[in-house]
Amino acid sequence: MAVGITIGSITTEMGASSFVHAFFSTISAHCEPDGWGSRFPHLMNELYQGCLPHAHARAAMEELAQAKA
Repeated sequence: MAVGITIGSITTEMGASSFVHAFFSTISAHCEPDGWGSRFPHLMNELYQGCLPHAHARAAMEELAQAKA
C-alpha cells in the first residue's frame, strides 16, 4: 500500500509504507541522538504521524533540508 500526501484537493504519492517508515527511521537513527522527534519535531511528530499544520510547513521544510545535509 502506498502512502500519500494530500494538500487541498491534490494528493501526491510518497511511496510504499515500508519505504516511508524506513526513510523517517533513518533520519531519526542518524540525526536524532535524543530520540524520535527530538531534533526534527515537525517532520517526525507531525508529518510522519499524519498531520502537518499549514503553519508548520516552512519549519518542516527547513528540518528536511537539515536532515538532508
